[in-house]
Amino acid sequence: MTHTSNNPLDAEPRPQPQPRPAARFQLCTIRAFLRTLVACLLPRTKQNQSYEALPEEPSKQLYEALPEKNSIRLLNIHPGAADETIRCSLILAGIDEDPPPYYEALSYVWGGTEDSRSIICNGLTVHGVRKNLFDALDRLRDPEKERIIWVDGICMNQEDSEEKTAQVRLMQHIYRNARHVIVWLGTDEYDEAHRCFEILCAVVNETRNRESKAQLATFRSMGEEYQAGNMPCPPPVESDDWTNVAALFLNKWFVRMWVLQEIVLARSATFIWGAAEIDWVIIGEALQTIRSSENRYINNLLENRHWQNADFMNRVSGMGADEQKRRVAFMHLLDWTRSFEVSDARDKVYGLLGFPTRDADPRNSNGVFMEPRYDISVAETYAKVAKKVMEKSQTLDILSYINHRPDVVYCPGGLIKDQHFQHVPKHLYPTWTELPDGILQLNWPPDYPSEKELPNWVPNWNTGVVTVALIGFPKGQQYAAGKHKPQKLLEISNPNTLTLKGVIIDVVSEVLPSMPLTNIMESEDGLRRLLRWCISTGAPPFAIARAITGGRDSDYRLVTDADQMLADFCAYIQSLDTDWLATAWPDSASHLSTLATERGNPQMLQETIWKFNFYRSVFIAKEGNLGLGPCAMQAGDLVVVLWGGQVPFVLREEDGGDWYRCVGECYVDGFMQGEVAEWLVEVESHKERVFELR
Repeated sequence: MTHTSNNPLDAEPRPQPQPRPAARFQLCTIRAFLRTLVACLLPRTKQNQSYEALPEEPSKQLYEALPEKNSIRLLNIHPGAADETIRCSLILAGIDEDPPPYYEALSYVWGGTEDSRSIICNGLTVHGVRKNLFDALDRLRDPEKERIIWVDGICMNQEDSEEKTAQVRLMQHIYRNARHVIVWLGTDEYDEAHRCFEILCAVVNETRNRESKAQLATFRSMGEEYQAGNMPCPPPVESDDWTNVAALFLNKWFVRMWVLQEIVLARSATFIWGAAEIDWVIIGEALQTIRSSENRYINNLLENRHWQNADFMNRVSGMGADEQKRRVAFMHLLDWTRSFEVSDARDKVYGLLGFPTRDADPRNSNGVFMEPRYDISVAETYAKVAKKVMEKSQTLDILSYINHRPDVVYCPGGLIKDQHFQHVPKHLYPTWTELPDGILQLNWPPDYPSEKELPNWVPNWNTGVVTVALIGFPKGQQYAAGKHKPQKLLEISNPNTLTLKGVIIDVVSEVLPSMPLTNIMESEDGLRRLLRWCISTGAPPFAIARAITGGRDSDYRLVTDADQMLADFCAYIQSLDTDWLATAWPDSASHLSTLATERGNPQMLQETIWKFNFYRSVFIAKEGNLGLGPCAMQAGDLVVVLWGGQVPFVLREEDGGDWYRCVGECYVDGFMQGEVAEWLVEVESHKERVFELR
């Protein structure tokens, strides 16, 4: 006889689980101690490993409180045929046991609540199991023997925020200690998996054969092992086979935030797509080969954020290793993972806590970067992580990741309008009103991730990547606008307030609306408009070249050869209009033209402009300073150097100067390497002041 449970997986709202009575809690603790004692006396193997099974008798709820902080539940999938009801039971285990419990961990996409299913767990009928999880359990079930896995959708009480917080702290241990990680990609509805895996093996084997490696890549399907066969490798660019590979990387699994930690920390992993299975190592090798391919058709076919996420997963898979040199700052992880999706915006932070970084190592006493808390809001979470980054780094670099959405953009001729907003999911695309001169007034949907709830100095990690931060470059290739004085966070009782010291260097007088550039060749109209406007300011050519490129080359390095940059700039001007140099700078046109002809590379400058002007605006300030700033800036905004900052920032005065809004980072020619120190001595009217950001 089955019993309907008060399980939080049920589709209907259910009451919260009640705490375990003290007597039962003590009994469970004693049993756990005895189990550990027996384990020490009797070495465990896969066959004799013991667990504490949760009660099978009918009860009112599936979950009882976990007895210890390192306790987890495992799911024992009972044997059964494909047409039988899925039966399973929950098992108590300790993640810190020695040896650790024997289990596999499942990585999957939750999917929607529609078409949910039921299973039997601990003798209870559990309703509301999402279809994708149900399909995974059905696929993993063995007809003859039990299979023990960890899966968040069942092993964690998702409606108990206290338990959820505690289990998130253990997540990196759960996936690191698992014997194996299984990635479930779905049921392969269109029969694409076999051909896709065959192509990936062919790509890998071509490389392995060339490098004289004996072991060939294989995959499994329906219990049989396969190689690439006699197919050409890689398949012809016009072959439909590549659409099967694209289908793999279009799977929703590649955009889910939590899977990043799950795959990177895994000892080993197998991807299961319908009946076919392939090792993650083979997918990773194929990714490297395809990424290094010069075949533009194949790269364009795979050029989407899913593919980029997969490539990122593969490249950071060594971050779980002990080599300190391979680690990055937690702030950079936050930035690099913006294209991943979460159902809870707080998980944009908490989903990364399992990674060893330069700031923290969750495997030792250094602990996680910050404690996960599901009892505080998204705004509080993002503000806490921002201040934590500033305290640990003693820099203001985190402010460079502020990307307020644009309200006005310029639409270059020939661009497909949907491409302008490819950094956000389609259901969040704005509508727009066309204004004169190619300007679009954007109207964002109400469910676009809100920035109004966040303090304006806090980056919103739950939006797609819009721009490359000006500060996101390796040591030795950085600016030092306010580095001559140390950063100091002034103590304010309000946690949503950031108070800093600095100086106003100028006031914005005119702004050119930003361009949502998507392709260099399609952007020429917009680039002509950009250059025409810059020239109209009367700025010299080298100042314009530095401003529109952020003073960097196409490889993001700081420009050290001023003549080469000027030559590239003039060559690009000439490629657009042979008479432009003579018209703009008649006194030096002959010299500039010769420099462009002898040394100039117009393509290099065009590429650099494209990289740095994506959703940025060029501006001119009242003192004649030319710069590159955030797309949300406007006339009247202040250009400020804050002490401890690599770059200047654009601030907006509010309430008559009582507080300021941080619009974003900017580049100002002549103020990027600490020149403000000397400037303060020369310009007595400009004094240090306190800026309160809210």
